[in-house]
Amino acid sequence: MYRNFFVMGLSVLLATQPEVGCAAAGEDLEGGPSRRAVAMILEAEKTPSYQISFATRLANTGTIENLEKAIEILSPLAEAGHADAKRNFPKAQNRLAVVLANTGTIENFQKAIEIFSPLAAAGDVYAKTNLPRVQCDLVYKLADAGGIENFEKAMEILSVLAAAEHADAEINLPAAQNELAVALVETSSIENLEKAIEILTPLATAGHADAKRNFPKAQNRLAVVLANTGTIENLEKAIGILTPLATAGHAMAETNLPKVQFLLAIKITKTDTVENLEKAIGILSPLAAAGHAEAKINLPVAQNKLAVALADMGGIENVEKAIGILSPLAAAGHAEAKINLPVAQNDLAAALAETGSIENLEKAIGILTPLATAGHAMAETNLPKVQFLLAIKIAKTDTVENLEKAIGILTPLATAGHAEAQRDLPKVQFGLAVVLANTGTIENLERAIEILTPLVEAGDAAARSNLLQIQLVRALLMAHTTGAASGGLDMDAVD
Repeated sequence: MYRNFFVMGLSVLLATQPEVGCAAAGEDLEGGPSRRAVAMILEAEKTPSYQISFATRLANTGTIENLEKAIEILSPLAEAGHADAKRNFPKAQNRLAVVLANTGTIENFQKAIEIFSPLAAAGDVYAKTNLPRVQCDLVYKLADAGGIENFEKAMEILSVLAAAEHADAEINLPAAQNELAVALVETSSIENLEKAIEILTPLATAGHADAKRNFPKAQNRLAVVLANTGTIENLEKAIGILTPLATAGHAMAETNLPKVQFLLAIKITKTDTVENLEKAIGILSPLAAAGHAEAKINLPVAQNKLAVALADMGGIENVEKAIGILSPLAAAGHAEAKINLPVAQNDLAAALAETGSIENLEKAIGILTPLATAGHAMAETNLPKVQFLLAIKIAKTDTVENLEKAIGILTPLATAGHAEAQRDLPKVQFGLAVVLANTGTIENLERAIEILTPLVEAGDAAARSNLLQIQLVRALLMAHTTGAASGGLDMDAVD
């Protein structure tokens, strides 16, 4: 197993056995060791005592290479239970760990820790003392080297030491965490920025000065990176981060928040859904009120889009909302709103008219009348249609007031050549005459006669029949009234 150590073993053996020299052991013809001397050396190499002695001399040289060879020799002997080997094996390991650590390289610090750790776990006092020292030295070395990976390793080591109440580690752990967070922030990746914030949050909460300074910077950087992705989800996350920062007076957040809010508003207006347009307007309104130039330009555009979307959905409530949005825009001179407002008003009138209720038909006429007067073609077409519907609707109630109102609507329509109004006006007039006659008062009978007379002249047979009856009733009532005033009727005078 140790043939590679033969020459060294030979010199060690000769040096430690003064009685065995060339004379005693004999020399060959070339002056080298005799076969007997060689045999003695080879035999000696097989003994544990020799191997332990040889390993000890190797370890005493203090070089990494020889210490590793000594450990290689002692390990199986210690495992086999050899007392001296069991005693010297951990000593050699401790010494190798110290020599490795003294080189000051990250790689050798890590090797030293790998050696010390199981020794310390087994209760080795020397290893238990030196392990945390080497771990702290490695932490400093890793921190000096910089980089996320090294800071993560340093933090992992310090966390274990701090948990074990190691004083230096407890002091240095927050600093290492802060440095790791700073390194993560510098990458400007969303994942690393989120990790940095996760690290800094408890530090800042605990009052760590550097963390308190770096925490809002990391949040602002994350918000900017999220916003630059341009997705609605990330823009909303960015606003969620920036809002409390700006509220707390963070200058950079105060600058970036309105920019990100504006970007989100413009992004969601492109979907043209009512929900998103309302959300966009909710964002743009306070920005415009605060004097944000781009928001002031885009707010009316979004409002006009919302109004169109609502109107396209149909329904009285939605179109009324659309008109409520468009009216002030049109009044302010917004070109598209001025075009869309009368269209929406006409749509509302149509929706109201479709319900068929008297109240809504009257509202529809109230909307269409000024539009038609202003020359809106669709309103000019729809107004007489709705007026006719209202007239027919209220005529069905058969009250004097409503029939008169119906006639008041139908008359100008019929005069203007509205075919259906020309057809139905006489019917409504006839209905009014009947209702008036049925009241039985002379005044109303006379009004009924006044209404029916032109209908009769126009050749209306039903009107002729009723006109004669009403005239007869009026005559009887007049005669009765006259007779009562003079003391009664002269029955002989009645044919």
